[in-house]
This record gives sequence, structure tokens and C-alpha cells, in this order.
Amino acid sequence: IDNWSFRVQSSTCDKQGRLWIFGGANEEYRKKPRLLMLDGTTWTAPRFNSDFIPIGDLVPGEREDEVIVATAQGYYAVKQDGTHRLTVARPPYIGSARLWRSPDGRLVFGGGHGLTIVDGDKVSKLDTQSLKTSLWVKDVAFDRDNRIWIVSRESVACLDGDKLTSHSL
Repeated sequence: IDNWSFRVQSSTCDKQGRLWIFGGANEEYRKKPRLLMLDGTTWTAPRFNSDFIPIGDLVPGEREDEVIVATAQGYYAVKQDGTHRLTVARPPYIGSARLWRSPDGRLVFGGGHGLTIVDGDKVSKLDTQSLKTSLWVKDVAFDRDNRIWIVSRESVACLDGDKLTSHSL
């Protein structure tokens, strides 16, 4: 990337250790996003439909050589050669700000709607009322027991299986 005005929206490493970034030139960032991969010292641009509208993050894919790209059209697993497959056809919420992958492989989406967890074919949703917050989910962390820690501006909650415990700040 030789353009100093390139804006990185999200980055991750695939399971083979290659760096992937999703972003674009500052002026065209929302209109013409680019997906780039660094393989050693060379940036490559996998052939991926740039008409997709980015709405969130990149996370490692299920396979070694892919990443998950969040778009307004759905969540896609993209490989180095640009081949891609739809993993979640309808985003849980258009405008999701964040996307995470838990150590046990679940996809977790957070934003103004609350939290959506995709575990294989099972989809669980926690709205902002369940989380006892009216603000966006700001961050998520996973502990060694696979619990999901959910952070908003005003509270922290822990999801352990189906049990949600709120910890006011």
C-alpha cells in the first residue's frame, strides 16, 4: 500500500498467518472498499466483488486460507484466490459495528441492536434491553471458559451459556 491516504477499516490474520486488511482511499472508502492480503512482503488484492458494502470487521475464517468479510449483503468467507462463499445470508443487523470470532469458532456480531451469536446453525440474539443498556456494544472478550464478556459504555455483562449477568460500572 503506497498510498498514504488509504484508510484501514479492519484487519486480521488468517490461520496461515497472512495479514488481511479491508479499507480504501479516504475519499472512496465507503464507495470502493478493497480487500488486500500481505503474503510475506507483497500486497495482493483477491478478486472480490467491490460492490459489497463493508459494515464491520474482518475475522479469521473456519478454513486456514480464508477470512470472514462483513458486508451489507451478508458475511462472506473469502479465500486468497478471491473465491468466496456466503456464510450468513442476512446480516443480523445492517450497520453492525463489530464482528468477532470466539476461540471455539462462534461468530459474534455487536452493535446498536445488541449482540447476535452464530454457532453453526444456531442463532442467538440479545437485544439492548436484555443487556440492560441503551448504548452500542463497544467490545467483546472471551475468557478461557468460553464465556462472552460484553462491554458497553455503561456496563459490562457476562454471557455464560444462556445465563447473562450484568456488572454495572
